[in-house]
Amino acid sequence: MYSTERVPAMNVSKQADAMFMAELKRTDRERYDRLIRNMEREAARLRRLSQPGTVTTMQRRCQHCGLALPSDIRSDSQYCDGACKKAAYRLAKAA
Repeated sequence: MYSTERVPAMNVSKQADAMFMAELKRTDRERYDRLIRNMEREAARLRRLSQPGTVTTMQRRCQHCGLALPSDIRSDSQYCDGACKKAAYRLAKAA
C-alpha cells in the first residue's frame, strides 16, 4: 500500500546520511538531483507553514492509497475512487 503520510525519521547518523548522499550523487545524478529538489520544496513549504498567521487545514486522505481526497467528493467518502474502494475490499476479504 502506498501512502503519502509522514513517517517517523529513521534513526540514522548524520555521517551515514552524508555517505549515502555522496554515493547517490556519484552513482545516480538524476535521482540525487530529484531528491535535493524535493527536499528544498518541502523545506520551503514548512517555512511557509511556520509563519505567523498561517492557517492550516487537515486534508482528508484515501483509506487505501493515502492520497488526498478530491475536493468535490462526498463528505463521508473514505476512498478516492472506485478502484481504491474495490482494492480495499479485496484486501479485507483476503485477510
